[in-house]
Amino acid sequence: MALTGCSTGSSNGPVDRLESTRGSSGAPPTATITTAGADRPTDASGGSPSTGGEGPGSVRAVTVTSITDGDTFRAGDERVRLIGVDTPEVSGDVECYGREATAALDRLIPPGTEVRLVADVEPVDRYGRTLSYVYRSDDGAFVNLALARDGFAQPLTIPPDVAHERDFVEAAAEARRAGRGLWSACADDVDPLPTTTPATTTSSAPGPPSTSGSAPSSGPVPPGDGDGAGDGCDPAYPDVCIPPAPPDLDCGDITFRDFTVLAPDPHRFDGGGDGTGCETR
Repeated sequence: MALTGCSTGSSNGPVDRLESTRGSSGAPPTATITTAGADRPTDASGGSPSTGGEGPGSVRAVTVTSITDGDTFRAGDERVRLIGVDTPEVSGDVECYGREATAALDRLIPPGTEVRLVADVEPVDRYGRTLSYVYRSDDGAFVNLALARDGFAQPLTIPPDVAHERDFVEAAAEARRAGRGLWSACADDVDPLPTTTPATTTSSAPGPPSTSGSAPSSGPVPPGDGDGAGDGCDPAYPDVCIPPAPPDLDCGDITFRDFTVLAPDPHRFDGGGDGTGCETR
């Protein structure tokens, strides 16, 4: 997600629901904490997900060990990427509301929190990150939805993982109407929301896992020889070999730094708009 300069706020304390409010003086939005009923885990058809096993709706419990950014965390050696939402970058060029989104995820599921990972169709992306709908084990709060609803994330749909696409789009639209979080602080930098009902949500349940032999790789795509013109390399990054989206990648998902970025910058590595991606200086 590419977001540039913004006004920021702060919040403290345990979180069940985070909302952004603006004071009567017109000050920048700050995060306030309100209590809301937890969103209980469901599969795409509205029922309880299965426990154990594999495939869409399967569930397993892990313990959070560290927060990477607003949509990624670690459970031991496992990297977990939240399905269906995208938060601003904090690696390389820090984007507008990136620190606030990271802090929001840290408040929702701080290290030591047990969470349930609910799968959709694709269990991992090509970079080996586990793709999951994430629920707190103690109260069932739906973490992905909370981030979209409270203005810390934009919806990001990458088929075939579309079970909650409509939920995320509607939650983000509500947050935008209310001026929560990045929708107010980063109003000039956020992407427009879909204006129609997502076409990929015509089915009430995710389809079966692919058996065609085209399943995603369980590990990173080799970076090649560094020439971005090669097969499988996006031409927007001519100095290095980075595959095209989807999935959407953050600077934390790649090892390259300070490389040339050309329009349209599909991964939005160039948050500063100066033609250099994932800057270290």
